[in-house]
Formats: sequence, structure tokens, C-alpha cells
Amino acid sequence: MLEGLLVHEMSHIYRMENNHSSHDAEIIEEAIDKIGRQYLSDDYQQKIVHDLLNDIQDLYADDVSMNVLKKNPILEPGQMSSFLQDWVKDEPVESGDQKKDRWMNASIMVHNARAIGQMTRHGIEDTGGKAADSNKRFLSQMPPAAASQFRYFQDLMVNLKENMTGDQYRKLLADYLNRFLEVAEKN
Repeated sequence: MLEGLLVHEMSHIYRMENNHSSHDAEIIEEAIDKIGRQYLSDDYQQKIVHDLLNDIQDLYADDVSMNVLKKNPILEPGQMSSFLQDWVKDEPVESGDQKKDRWMNASIMVHNARAIGQMTRHGIEDTGGKAADSNKRFLSQMPPAAASQFRYFQDLMVNLKENMTGDQYRKLLADYLNRFLEVAEKN
């Protein structure tokens, strides 16, 4: 897996060197600023938003790394499937802090959407339906209004366009983060 990680990290560098919108620090800072500091007063909220933005950067980097890995099979068959399946959580967080739990569980839902979306985006088999089953268990324990938003996040991850202008990417991030806040703050 070390080789796969190195290819992934080099793909981030490739995206930065080629000025891809997904790796434009100014656009990312603007997205954070647009959320407003009232939603980022706690450390866990800041980390979650950072992770949400990183999920999209990772998908764009993996568009490059998956092409490299398919042409140079340095991973064992099934390794990538197992790796992504293991990302999908099947239990929500229950700490007793309702606000933090809403944020954490909304974050888990988006991360599940990212893992499953990445499998779809890159043609990686969900062997035995493990990821789908884990996500189904997770969503069944979420408030229905929150769980209903999973499809939006999965579709976004699957359908990210390669060639976005800076303005298109700004809009995508604004919509993505606002949808996340709707789930985290209102459900």
C-alpha cells in the first residue's frame, strides 16, 4: 500500500503543478470564509470542513493516481476495493453532545459517499457489497432528513468534472458545504 500512497501524494503535486482548481489554495480559503466563522468555532468543526474539502481534492488526485495504478499494477488485485470498503462506517457517533454528533455523523455520511463514489468513479468493485451494506446500516440509524441527503453527496463525488473553471469550482464548493451545513446544523 505504500506504493499506492506515494502515487496518490504525487498526484496531488501533479494537480498543484498544473494549477487545477481543486488544488487552488485561494479558492479553498474563500470557501471556508464563505461558511462564516460562526460555524467553525470549535476545533472539530474546523477539522471536519478541512476533511470535506480534502475529500474532493483526493478524488481529483485519484483521477490521476488510478490511471497510473491501472497502467502499473503495483497493488494486489482487490487491495483497492478492500481499502475503500474499510473506509465506509456502519455506526453513527453517539457521544451525548447532540451538536457535535450531528456534525460528526454528517461528516461520516459524506466520507461514506466519497468512498462509495470513488469506487463507482474509478470502476472499483464493491466486492460482496460490503461498502453498500455498511452504508445502508449507517443510514438506517440516521434521521431520515439527513439520510436522504446521501445521494446528493454520492452523485457529486461520482460526477466531478475534470475541467472546471475557478468560478465553477467555487460554486461547487459553496453548494457542497452549504448542503453539508444543512445536514449538520438542522437534522
